[in-house]
Amino acid sequence: MRLFLIFTLAAFQAVVARGDPTDEPRPVFFLVDRSGSVSGPLAELPEAGHLGTLRHVWAWLPSSLPVKISGEQVRKGGPELVHSELRKIRPRPLRVQLRNATGPAAASETKLLAAPVEMWQEIEESKIPFWTFSRDGVVTIPTDSRQAWRIRAVGPARASWWSTVRAAESNAIVQVTPAQPIDITIRGHEGKVLSHAVIALMESLEGRSSAVILANVRADEKGVVRVARLPNEQKLSLVINAADHTPKTLTAYPEEWPEDIQLEPGTRIKGRFIDDEKRAISDVEVSLETWLSQDAAAIFRIEGKSGENGIWSLDKVPSSTVVFVASKRGLATIRREIKVDLAEIDLGSITMVPGLSIPLVVLDDEGKGIPKADVKAGQQRWTTGAKGETRIESLSPDEPVELIVDAKGFLAFTQVFSPPFPKRVEIRLQPAFTVTGRLLGPSGVPPDSGAVRV
Repeated sequence: MRLFLIFTLAAFQAVVARGDPTDEPRPVFFLVDRSGSVSGPLAELPEAGHLGTLRHVWAWLPSSLPVKISGEQVRKGGPELVHSELRKIRPRPLRVQLRNATGPAAASETKLLAAPVEMWQEIEESKIPFWTFSRDGVVTIPTDSRQAWRIRAVGPARASWWSTVRAAESNAIVQVTPAQPIDITIRGHEGKVLSHAVIALMESLEGRSSAVILANVRADEKGVVRVARLPNEQKLSLVINAADHTPKTLTAYPEEWPEDIQLEPGTRIKGRFIDDEKRAISDVEVSLETWLSQDAAAIFRIEGKSGENGIWSLDKVPSSTVVFVASKRGLATIRREIKVDLAEIDLGSITMVPGLSIPLVVLDDEGKGIPKADVKAGQQRWTTGAKGETRIESLSPDEPVELIVDAKGFLAFTQVFSPPFPKRVEIRLQPAFTVTGRLLGPSGVPPDSGAVRV
């Protein structure tokens, strides 16, 4: 069973190493497995036999920049490949200027946290690589010219907000303002502290369908999450997650964050899949999905699979109305809403029937097949072949299905089909185009603002 949010909730436990007494600096390794959990720091990579679930590795030398290497590469090439990849690095220097420091001494005590944006989404902020500003408030760091980086300055009494540096930029400015560290205690049932709870700090989710993870912070053994000095600049959405508890969201300015946050254990939902002859059905994929909050667009999603006896269960489900989906190739997908208001819900035996398989073709406005079109129905996806053809499968004979079709160079298509379904589905996409130009005023000077309607 795995827990998902639309914004991956990262978990990380590492301490950045700052050097090595030998002439040859040794890299620090951070391992990210397929579930999204992170382990480290490691001075050496585990043997290949212990890397079966590895998604990728972050490797970092104190004098260079973090590098991400896929798990498949690491399993095949081992430590030698990682060291080879580190030696290939040709970093691009980024000069960062500190603004609003209170003097040379404060500047020299200010750290610049910097890493690729993707690393910030996985690695705990206190473990992000850092460099120290000089007394004149300048630091030059190695970056990767192929991807965007995120930076933040944290000093004795001042700090900056997070900012993104585009791949092509060679200069950046960070502005610090007065800021205080923030401590939050995470508690569970009956007030018990939850050690190693994780908080994802995100752009405010209010009014958005999704948002970016800016940083991750982790609770200590006493259940206390400490956020390094943070200006009260704008609202953040906190997504709090801990083992055996339902995630929780909170959107507020930093100075409004509570000192204590309590998580609930959530509901267990279980059941059993059978066919029309009462035989157990194994390997049915089950998912539950709902909103974590009514005022924040954070989606809670949890997945599981039925065992040989057809039995399945999912834990940590929040009290709300959830969408239940059960699917297996060749069988009709089941979708239904469930109101969660008890500590445990048993759905009993659920009968699955054979699903329908219908040919589908995606055409352009001239009737020619569109290859590589993406066809989606719920959680199922198909891709059209060279002639624009595919088959949509596992359709329930009794329930409508919404098809979403998208292809490069064409407008997206959405339509709900209701039973009885046609023997063949034909979809025509309209071509999309881009208009480029420049707005000028009467004197040939671009206006401050303008609009184009097509």
